[in-house]
Amino acid sequence: MDLNSQQFRKEFYHPKTRFKGFVPIPATPILGREKEIAELTSLFKHHKVVSVTGTGGIGKTRIAIELCNRIGKEIPDNIIFVSMATLTEATEVMPALADILGIAETADRPLAIGVSEVLSYQQSFLVIDNLEHVISAGGEISKLIARCPDLKILCTSRTPLKINAEYEYSLHPLPLPTEAELEFLIEYPVIELFVNCAKKVNRAFKLSPENSTTILEICQYLDGLPLAIELAASRLRVLTPQQLIKRLKNNIDILATSAKDRPERHQTLRKTIEWSYNLLSDSEKRLFRRLSIFSKGFSLEATEEICYGNEVDSLDPINEIESLVDKGLVQKLDSDGRFTLLQTIKDYAAEKCEALEIDIISRKHAQFYFRVTGLISEATQGKNQKEQMNLALLDEPNIVNALNYLLALARENDEDARELGFRMCGNLWTFWHIHGKHVTTKEYVNSFFDASKKDAPTVGKCASLFSLHVACYTLGEIELSRNVAERLLRGAVALDNKYEMIKGFFALGFGNMFSDLNKSISYNNRAIQLCEEIKTTYWLGLSLWQSGIFNLISGNYDAAESGYSGSLAIFKRLNENEGIGIAQSGLCMLEFIAGNYTRALELYSDTLLAFKAIGDRPEEARVYSEISWTYLAIGDTHSALSYALASIKLHQEIGSNRGIGLSLNSFAAIEAVKGRSKKAVEIAAAAKHFADQKGVAIELGVNNHGEIYLENAKKKLTRSEIKEAENKGIRLTLQDILEMVKGTEQMKPHEDDFVQKLKNAIEENLSDSTFDVNRLNNAVSMSQMQVYRKLKALINKTPSQFIRNYRLQKAQELLKTSDKTIAEIAYEVGFTDPNYFSRAFTKLFSQTPTDYRDWVN
Repeated sequence: MDLNSQQFRKEFYHPKTRFKGFVPIPATPILGREKEIAELTSLFKHHKVVSVTGTGGIGKTRIAIELCNRIGKEIPDNIIFVSMATLTEATEVMPALADILGIAETADRPLAIGVSEVLSYQQSFLVIDNLEHVISAGGEISKLIARCPDLKILCTSRTPLKINAEYEYSLHPLPLPTEAELEFLIEYPVIELFVNCAKKVNRAFKLSPENSTTILEICQYLDGLPLAIELAASRLRVLTPQQLIKRLKNNIDILATSAKDRPERHQTLRKTIEWSYNLLSDSEKRLFRRLSIFSKGFSLEATEEICYGNEVDSLDPINEIESLVDKGLVQKLDSDGRFTLLQTIKDYAAEKCEALEIDIISRKHAQFYFRVTGLISEATQGKNQKEQMNLALLDEPNIVNALNYLLALARENDEDARELGFRMCGNLWTFWHIHGKHVTTKEYVNSFFDASKKDAPTVGKCASLFSLHVACYTLGEIELSRNVAERLLRGAVALDNKYEMIKGFFALGFGNMFSDLNKSISYNNRAIQLCEEIKTTYWLGLSLWQSGIFNLISGNYDAAESGYSGSLAIFKRLNENEGIGIAQSGLCMLEFIAGNYTRALELYSDTLLAFKAIGDRPEEARVYSEISWTYLAIGDTHSALSYALASIKLHQEIGSNRGIGLSLNSFAAIEAVKGRSKKAVEIAAAAKHFADQKGVAIELGVNNHGEIYLENAKKKLTRSEIKEAENKGIRLTLQDILEMVKGTEQMKPHEDDFVQKLKNAIEENLSDSTFDVNRLNNAVSMSQMQVYRKLKALINKTPSQFIRNYRLQKAQELLKTSDKTIAEIAYEVGFTDPNYFSRAFTKLFSQTPTDYRDWVN
């Protein structure tokens, strides 16, 4: 054999790595990273350099060690693990590699060539750990990989190398459970990690019903960051979980350990973050500090205006935010071009801000989100409505933050802040109304008035009073809503502000509708006159709609149709979905009154589309109830019951007992039609009991459909039977009523539509383990609580249970038809840990995946 041949060198040359370049021995098993390990292993089939990037403490080194151990089974003598944590200059990288390999520099052979020669002799796997402080060594690594055809390199770094051969793999925090999954907490690796670490310092510690909520809150607050979880759990040596969460929110230094076997940079979370912070330029540090002002996500536009302002032209926001993302200090969200900071990193950034800087940035933040609420207000009038409403949901945490800041200033007698807060509340009236934030509306408006020491009216006060009126009216506080409307009109008149006067007259129209209809009509006429005078099309549309309501109640149907039709024409021109929905609802009622039930149902279908487009759940619930009455009128009790249930389910999601009560009247009428008079009276009594409670519900003064049905039912009973039925009815729960009418299965058509949408969303993201409850909610354009309540009501499952069970059912199908391994199937259906997959599968189907496969085959 040629002693100089490459084959000879591959077979007989063994570098020093197996003696000096040892792989660190982990102290604990790795949790929750099976999918990442599988993906990284697969990447090395196609890429020579893979960089695992992510924020400090996310587990990059630990996953690199695990890869070494697994790949080492194939090439046990050729794993080289070298840490760069102690290096400060890029020129030190190659000497560090040479030292590990036992190579000395000679006059005729530079170190880089020597390292290349040794690594080219045989297939090798090189891990370069903690590369971020010497990231400019990327050029040398690029040359090394070009000289060594059989070399694979895994880098761990908080920032990518940015060389052509590199594939960047971003590592994310461990997935977090939600509050709805308390009974399944221990099945989540993030909770298992916390519990295991806690037991190391407190052997008596265990997860229990008493502490599970607090432990979940701790892990959520720490964003599932493994190092933060470990450091927090170590504090349970002396603290209870309740004491720990309280201290966490006030002091980042609680996240520390005295353990001597950790690298110094990992002994406190502060040092871990400082490790990345020290990599930043001065301008990047300034941006990082200022980003702490944001709550949850933020846009690049917000960053430029709030964190840079007039400096934006001379600085480079795009490159600087990209640098913060590269270094793991800022997370890029999956969609919409938005960013966020993990909570612990946000806390650290906030500490770095000086008091003066905080005040300047907070004022900019409040001004920016005041303008955002102005765009939201414009969107309610048809300008980019759907897009802006979706953005409003994303920006809501920052809007709330801005309101809280302005309120704090208002309480210190800052008149400008107070007026800005009032105007923000006024801008948000439709957004808050559509999303059921009526209690929130009352709290903010009343708080700003409590902080106001001047009685003089302002435009902001008038605007916020209209928001308060809408909230009170929708919550059923009619007299209070009327008083608020009177305050609004007095202020608008004093200011001689005709735009705010229109709102006042409009509000008083609704406020007097149940007590003095003629007065309401008079107020409405004044609103219409002013709308025409100052040419405000949007408010003219609303006022014509209100005119339709008043004429409908008074029996002047031709005038009602004129009002509704005029309103609908305006809102269609504006492309304003909320207005289209309410105006068309009025026309539906007129068709119902005329006995044109088929036409009414056709119009109701279009009406639902308008409300769904803007996400107005209370209006959608009202329309379902009116469809129920329409079907009852044509004798279709089956469909009537189905739509009444749909209305009730929506009111459950909204959390409105009052709305449930209004919808229950349909049940009472259905029972009366079926000849079950006693049940009809019982349900009617229960309906009144629910309707007398507070809650979001849309009433337009025409919800008296059920009276004739109830009166007919009572005629068939004695007085004592009526009294007995009413007494029984007020004690009924909603579940009692649902069981009484035995109609839950009639909801199936609506249930299937909703559930199928959820299934489709999961199916489209089946292998994506990051697909979670939040993305499921977005898929159906509903809030987390709405999806939770609807699924619990329909199939008695939480959203997380639904996702997990669907994945497991798909796995069951694959076990029947596929030859893939259990682990491969687990990854294919979105599980990151095959062991957890097996436990969950066994729990659901009472068989292990292996046993099930054997059984079906």
